[in-house]
Amino acid sequence: MAQIQYRGFTLFEMLVTVSIISILAILAVPSFSQMMKRDRLVADINRLHSVFKFARSEAVKRDAEITLVASTNSNWQVIQNAGTDEQTVLLKFIPSDSSVQITGLTDLIISTTGSTSASEIKLSDDDQTTDDYRLCIFVSGQSVTTTAAECP
Repeated sequence: MAQIQYRGFTLFEMLVTVSIISILAILAVPSFSQMMKRDRLVADINRLHSVFKFARSEAVKRDAEITLVASTNSNWQVIQNAGTDEQTVLLKFIPSDSSVQITGLTDLIISTTGSTSASEIKLSDDDQTTDDYRLCIFVSGQSVTTTAAECP
Protein backbone atom coordinates (compact mmCIF):
# COMPACT_ATOMS: atom_id res chain seq x y z
CA MET A 1 0.00 0.00 0.00
CA ALA A 2 1.37 3.49 -0.96
CA GLN A 3 1.80 6.14 1.67
CA ILE A 4 0.10 9.49 1.09
CA GLN A 5 2.29 12.55 1.67
CA TYR A 6 0.71 15.84 2.57
CA ARG A 7 2.39 19.06 1.56
CA GLY A 8 1.87 22.40 3.23
CA PHE A 9 2.59 24.41 6.36
CA THR A 10 1.73 23.51 9.89
CA LEU A 11 -0.12 26.03 12.00
CA PHE A 12 3.00 26.61 14.09
CA GLU A 13 5.16 27.38 11.02
CA MET A 14 2.56 29.83 9.77
CA LEU A 15 2.37 31.63 13.16
CA VAL A 16 6.16 31.96 13.37
CA THR A 17 6.33 33.39 9.84
CA VAL A 18 3.54 35.90 10.48
CA SER A 19 5.18 36.93 13.78
CA ILE A 20 8.54 37.59 12.11
CA ILE A 21 6.90 39.63 9.34
CA SER A 22 4.93 41.64 11.93
CA ILE A 23 8.06 42.44 13.97
CA LEU A 24 9.93 43.57 10.85
CA ALA A 25 7.00 45.75 9.77
CA ILE A 26 6.78 47.40 13.21
CA LEU A 27 10.49 48.22 13.05
CA ALA A 28 10.30 49.59 9.48
CA VAL A 29 7.27 51.89 9.80
CA PRO A 30 8.97 54.79 11.70
CA SER A 31 11.87 55.04 9.25
CA PHE A 32 9.49 54.78 6.30
CA SER A 33 7.42 57.62 7.75
CA GLN A 34 10.54 59.80 8.13
CA MET A 35 11.57 58.99 4.57
CA MET A 36 8.15 60.08 3.26
CA LYS A 37 8.30 63.38 5.17
CA ARG A 38 11.80 64.13 3.89
CA ASP A 39 10.87 63.22 0.32
CA ARG A 40 7.82 65.50 0.49
CA LEU A 41 10.01 68.46 1.49
CA VAL A 42 12.65 67.64 -1.13
CA ALA A 43 9.99 67.38 -3.84
CA ASP A 44 8.46 70.72 -2.86
CA ILE A 45 11.79 72.58 -2.72
CA ASN A 46 12.72 71.15 -6.13
CA ARG A 47 9.35 72.18 -7.58
CA LEU A 48 9.69 75.67 -6.07
CA HIS A 49 13.19 75.97 -7.52
CA SER A 50 11.98 74.85 -10.94
CA VAL A 51 9.21 77.49 -10.86
CA PHE A 52 11.84 80.17 -10.27
CA LYS A 53 14.05 78.76 -13.06
CA PHE A 54 11.02 78.69 -15.36
CA ALA A 55 10.32 82.36 -14.61
CA ARG A 56 13.96 83.22 -15.27
CA SER A 57 14.00 81.36 -18.60
CA GLU A 58 10.71 82.97 -19.67
CA ALA A 59 12.12 86.44 -18.91
CA VAL A 60 15.12 85.71 -21.11
CA LYS A 61 13.09 84.01 -23.85
CA ARG A 62 10.46 86.77 -24.04
CA ASP A 63 12.93 89.60 -23.32
CA ALA A 64 10.39 90.95 -20.84
CA GLU A 65 9.84 91.17 -17.12
CA ILE A 66 8.15 88.19 -15.49
CA THR A 67 6.56 88.60 -12.08
CA LEU A 68 6.46 85.95 -9.37
CA VAL A 69 3.43 86.71 -7.20
CA ALA A 70 3.09 85.16 -3.74
CA SER A 71 -0.36 84.58 -2.27
CA THR A 72 -1.40 84.10 1.35
CA ASN A 73 -1.86 80.34 0.99
CA SER A 74 1.76 79.69 -0.08
CA ASN A 75 1.07 79.67 -3.81
CA TRP A 76 3.56 81.26 -6.17
CA GLN A 77 2.40 82.31 -9.63
CA VAL A 78 4.54 83.11 -12.65
CA ILE A 79 2.77 86.01 -14.38
CA GLN A 80 3.51 87.77 -17.64
CA ASN A 81 2.31 91.40 -17.97
CA ALA A 82 1.35 91.58 -14.30
CA GLY A 83 -1.14 94.31 -13.40
CA THR A 84 -2.35 94.84 -16.97
CA ASP A 85 -5.39 93.66 -18.94
CA GLU A 86 -3.10 91.22 -20.77
CA GLN A 87 -1.97 89.49 -17.56
CA THR A 88 -1.26 85.79 -18.14
CA VAL A 89 -0.51 83.14 -15.50
CA LEU A 90 2.20 80.94 -17.02
CA LEU A 91 2.79 78.56 -14.11
CA LYS A 92 1.70 78.08 -10.52
CA PHE A 93 3.37 76.46 -7.50
CA ILE A 94 1.13 74.85 -4.87
CA PRO A 95 2.62 72.97 -1.87
CA SER A 96 2.03 69.22 -1.99
CA ASP A 97 0.73 68.94 1.57
CA SER A 98 -0.74 71.16 4.26
CA SER A 99 2.05 70.11 6.65
CA VAL A 100 4.63 71.93 4.49
CA GLN A 101 5.15 75.48 5.72
CA ILE A 102 6.70 78.08 3.47
CA THR A 103 8.13 81.31 4.87
CA GLY A 104 9.73 84.16 2.99
CA LEU A 105 7.68 83.72 -0.17
CA THR A 106 7.54 87.22 -1.69
CA ASP A 107 6.70 88.91 -4.95
CA LEU A 108 9.70 89.11 -7.28
CA ILE A 109 10.23 90.74 -10.64
CA ILE A 110 12.52 88.73 -12.89
CA SER A 111 14.19 90.39 -15.85
CA THR A 112 16.76 89.27 -18.38
CA THR A 113 19.53 90.48 -16.06
CA GLY A 114 18.27 88.89 -12.85
CA SER A 115 15.94 89.58 -9.95
CA THR A 116 14.96 92.93 -8.50
CA SER A 117 15.89 91.72 -5.01
CA ALA A 118 17.50 88.81 -3.22
CA SER A 119 15.20 86.40 -1.45
CA GLU A 120 15.39 83.50 0.99
CA ILE A 121 12.47 81.06 1.03
CA LYS A 122 12.30 78.42 3.76
CA LEU A 123 10.38 75.13 3.55
CA SER A 124 9.79 73.21 6.76
CA ASP A 125 7.30 70.94 8.48
CA ASP A 126 6.21 70.32 12.06
CA ASP A 127 8.80 67.59 12.56
CA GLN A 128 12.13 68.51 14.19
CA THR A 129 13.82 65.35 12.85
CA THR A 130 13.58 66.45 9.20
CA ASP A 131 15.85 69.08 7.67
CA ASP A 132 14.49 72.46 6.67
CA TYR A 133 15.28 73.51 3.11
CA ARG A 134 16.00 76.97 1.73
CA LEU A 135 15.78 78.40 -1.75
CA CYS A 136 18.28 81.24 -2.02
CA ILE A 137 17.66 83.68 -4.88
CA PHE A 138 20.35 86.22 -5.70
CA VAL A 139 20.01 89.56 -7.47
CA SER A 140 22.08 88.15 -10.34
CA GLY A 141 19.28 85.68 -11.09
CA GLN A 142 21.21 82.70 -9.79
CA SER A 143 19.59 80.42 -7.26
CA VAL A 144 20.55 77.54 -4.99
CA THR A 145 18.81 75.16 -2.60
CA THR A 146 20.43 74.32 0.71
CA THR A 147 19.82 72.79 4.13
CA ALA A 148 22.12 75.33 5.79
CA ALA A 149 20.77 77.63 8.51
CA GLU A 150 20.98 80.61 6.16
CA CYS A 151 21.72 81.44 2.55
CA PRO A 152 25.35 81.93 1.55
